[in-house]
Amino acid sequence: YRLKMTARVSARAFASTGSAAFIFAFARQSRRLHPARSMHSSRASLPNVKTGEVFIQDLFSGRIGTASAEPDVDSQIVSVECSVSAEGHEIRCKDTKNKQFIFQVPSTGQSPAGGPVKKVRASPQKQISHLTFKDWHLESVKVCSQDISLRESATIVDGLKSEVEEKFAEFKAGVGQPEVASGPEATDEAQLKDLQQRMAKAHRCLTEGLQERSVEAKLLLLAFLGSENVLFLGPPGTAKSLLARRMARVCGGQYFERLLTRFSVPEEVFGPYSLKSLEKDKLKRNVKGFLPTADVAFLDEVFKANSAILNCLLTLLNERVFDNGDQRIQVPLKCVVAASNELFEGEELAALHDRFLLRHLVPPMTRNAAAAFLQDLLGSKGHSAAFEDFDGEAGILTEEHIKTAQRMAAEVSFPDDLQEILIDLRDHMAENDCTISDRRLAKAALLIRLAACTAGAKTVSESDLFLLQYMFWEQHQDQIDAVKRFLTERIKGRRTAGSAATDFDAMSHMLVMIKFRLGPTMHVANSIQFAQAANALKALVQASCDCYKTETTSQQRRDLEVDDASTKKDQEDFRHFWVDQEGLEEN
Repeated sequence: YRLKMTARVSARAFASTGSAAFIFAFARQSRRLHPARSMHSSRASLPNVKTGEVFIQDLFSGRIGTASAEPDVDSQIVSVECSVSAEGHEIRCKDTKNKQFIFQVPSTGQSPAGGPVKKVRASPQKQISHLTFKDWHLESVKVCSQDISLRESATIVDGLKSEVEEKFAEFKAGVGQPEVASGPEATDEAQLKDLQQRMAKAHRCLTEGLQERSVEAKLLLLAFLGSENVLFLGPPGTAKSLLARRMARVCGGQYFERLLTRFSVPEEVFGPYSLKSLEKDKLKRNVKGFLPTADVAFLDEVFKANSAILNCLLTLLNERVFDNGDQRIQVPLKCVVAASNELFEGEELAALHDRFLLRHLVPPMTRNAAAAFLQDLLGSKGHSAAFEDFDGEAGILTEEHIKTAQRMAAEVSFPDDLQEILIDLRDHMAENDCTISDRRLAKAALLIRLAACTAGAKTVSESDLFLLQYMFWEQHQDQIDAVKRFLTERIKGRRTAGSAATDFDAMSHMLVMIKFRLGPTMHVANSIQFAQAANALKALVQASCDCYKTETTSQQRRDLEVDDASTKKDQEDFRHFWVDQEGLEEN
């Protein structure tokens, strides 16, 4: 999880360094971001004889200090003596053959004038692999088995560094020219563009002549594309049923509408019993023209229906099936729009309420909107033709568009840290007397991913999570406000962590931890830990390269697209189609 998250948020900062030295030089950077881990990170910094960790092979290879005599690079060191003077360190090492090597390491800063000599000896069958310094003095050593060749390990580490450098050079050379989509990718882009144009047209048709009903229209479209249900709560006369009827016209499907009361009978909703079936001793309904054959349905005052209707609705709303006699039939229902003037009371209606994933409080028009509505109404001549610019074959949005949207949505990624916010919000709402069922959690994640896809994104972003204000509440406005506050606080924190400087720190700390937490075995070539560290490092580099390349290519495409001024003028910003950017800025 942390690898994926860090690679995503830090791609540009990571890629811009262009050097494998980036991997091992970040302790000081990470200490700013993680002050509680400053001691932890300082020991893992690039070899520095004041405070840090020195690989013993760096002494033998001549990378650090000078030797009094030509050292044997295959020597296995079993004891170390270290003294400090104003000039630097004198490190005396003895190997398994009792041969002594003396290394002089000049200081890189103001070292102390002197101090006690530190002597350390490895236990039997062990060799010293690392020297750890703190405030110029040798603090401790790390050991590994004598069966391991540290020289061979150092060679493999150098190879890994070279491989990382080559990867950087390869991907930087590859981002110079924008990639041209072809094959299935080009087809998907064309289908997405067509879908977005139809969504915009459908939204105009739904809201024509209405004021302050853009959110309700978008929720209807989202529910239709996701094959979900919508619940509108509000006083009479707020265009709830009008929007549902227009939605049926938009999709060109069968429409069903019914006002439910406690005296309503199932025959009014699901159809009367067939007399021919009764003659054969079978209880079958004639469902033609009723709810089981509708594409879009509007159920007014749904919570006032009696238990006989509600029990049949549960399966139909969730599984999209209807039990007709001894047969279970699939229904063509795309979206059910329910309305109520008041919230339900009693646990017996909780199961029905949970079937409506999208919920929205529909208020009357504000004063300014009412004035604009009257001016438009009284100033118009004749009947408003909402579909005059539509060719009219099968509707603006059809079942094929639903399948296309859901297929493409399956390719959209949902970042792990945003999934964590989703789960944390569920726990937070439980503390606000709002229980989010497992079904609602799963469907909310899928619908958010579909919304991001139809808005033109390849990855779910923070703004998409604000759709949860229409899903994660039950009883009152306070719960909606609690959702908004929680998301605002968490996303602001995430964006702060996503700033350029802090991204660099986060990546620094992550890479340092890969190296440090695995201890001296990081430099042991034949250890499992080394293989894990190497694979993790390669995965992080590859993910960063891929993410950077994708962002660069996308930016190049956008630059090419906006070169045509006439095209730019006609383009609509679909990235915030579902959640208006103005609303996000207010939050």
